[in-house]
Amino acid sequence: YLGTMFLFILLNNWLGLFPFMKSATAAWSTTLALALTTMVYIQITGIREQGLRHYLLHLAGNPQGVFGIMVVPLMLVLNIILEFGAVPFSLSLRLFANVSSEDRLLFNFAGLGVNSPFHIGIIFQLFGNCLAIVFSIIQAFVFMLLSTVYISLVLPHEEHHHDEHAAHAHH
Repeated sequence: YLGTMFLFILLNNWLGLFPFMKSATAAWSTTLALALTTMVYIQITGIREQGLRHYLLHLAGNPQGVFGIMVVPLMLVLNIILEFGAVPFSLSLRLFANVSSEDRLLFNFAGLGVNSPFHIGIIFQLFGNCLAIVFSIIQAFVFMLLSTVYISLVLPHEEHHHDEHAAHAHH
């Protein structure tokens, strides 16, 4: 999934390098769809790897003791807002803002090339295209890296394994 997402974002970022083209990732609808897909994948992975019970406990903040049980509603609301709202919003907005501003910069450099004496803008255009190639790789990598971090946060942690080993030791 992560490799496919990386390649998809990278190739869509590079579309803006071609004349009269715009990067598909320069539209917030595209980046939001990518982020929502990633959010769904993260939740499915969490349920698959932890089981539904441990996944729900994760959303509830893994309550311990009386105080932990008392704050379950607060932790549940916070985790739902963060995992189902903030994650896709931040993933999509960051990618959209960076790629759309890069496309606008390349468009402005192209305008300089046409209207400048001695076509000095062509130098800016070549420099901008080189930067766009590098930044497109970075943007795709950052999206993939953040997705990897979010996925790792819903995977079983050491304390879950410790609880399971302790339960087996008592048998």
